[in-house]
Amino acid sequence: MIIQRTRDVYTGMYDFAVSGGAIGSLDLQIPVPANSLIIEFVVRTVTVAASGGAATISFDLINTSVSPVVTTVGALRAATVIAGNFDGANTIKAGIPQTVNTAIWVTNPFSIGISIAVAALTAGKITVTLRAISYDF
Repeated sequence: MIIQRTRDVYTGMYDFAVSGGAIGSLDLQIPVPANSLIIEFVVRTVTVAASGGAATISFDLINTSVSPVVTTVGALRAATVIAGNFDGANTIKAGIPQTVNTAIWVTNPFSIGISIAVAALTAGKITVTLRAISYDF
């Protein structure tokens, strides 16, 4: 039996100038198909993230196959204070490590999201990159 599978890279960006920085969850509109095994997630700060307080950022999975959508906050990177994590240009941070025991298998299509908490962001541009193996069954 031959199983069709491909290794795909999904990338996108959160940009304060485009999306604002209000507290809440934001769908970054980066679709990933059903039946995917997430093998890596990385974020890179392009423009320093700033806040008037101690803002936290997490990266989420948003199940887009249901209405209303269901967000699993912090599934890709848990909430992290921006100070010391997203406050330097070209800072690269890994998401939640995917190992045999922690790899994420998604059976529904999803999108990558960002959640901002504690305080609103006042600046920032962050790219996200997700690698997954997608199966055709």
